[in-house]
Amino acid sequence: MLPARMQGELLKISKSPKQYYAGLIPVKADEPLTDSTPTLSQIHRGLGTPLAMMAVSESLMDLKVWFNVKMNLNPDQIAMIAEMILEVHWDLSLNDLKGCFQKMMRTAKLYGKLDGSDILQWLDEYKQECITAKQKRLEEEDKQFKPSDKPITYEEWCAKTPKEKNYLANGRFGKAQPTDEERDRKEAEFQRFRRNYLKSKGIEPK
Repeated sequence: MLPARMQGELLKISKSPKQYYAGLIPVKADEPLTDSTPTLSQIHRGLGTPLAMMAVSESLMDLKVWFNVKMNLNPDQIAMIAEMILEVHWDLSLNDLKGCFQKMMRTAKLYGKLDGSDILQWLDEYKQECITAKQKRLEEEDKQFKPSDKPITYEEWCAKTPKEKNYLANGRFGKAQPTDEERDRKEAEFQRFRRNYLKSKGIEPK
């Protein structure tokens, strides 16, 4: 079962793949997908092959319009390339396709032709950039949690850590723990509320 937000995205795609793709924000290879961004595989499973093909084809139509070359994509080529993208790059999203293709619109040098081999190579290179970026994120996270080779005591750590960032002293969720006075005040407020509530119901509080 997909999250509700992702199901909402699939509904938008089903209504108009063209309009949906036009409104997408392109992403870069080092930007992880959000929990509401469906992959091509999820679009394929959720909406079926025809709508998934249409959505991917919109990205290819953008390329066709941008690269106004003599040997451009024809409808049969667009259908075949869309099918191959769904099969090979099922773990990418439409946002990924748009980000990759817009980058190539700015940088690619074409010599009179645009074909499927160019497009699939661009996506292969983009996928490798995604993998490299993810590995880098994992390495950075690993460094953050790796034991220090120069450990310090809790008191030394507290002395160097600002009070608002001291999650150990502030409690599990980073919120300061109430003092005894605050607990007593809250208890007194509750007891007053309880007495007034019972009296309003005609019950004598004990």
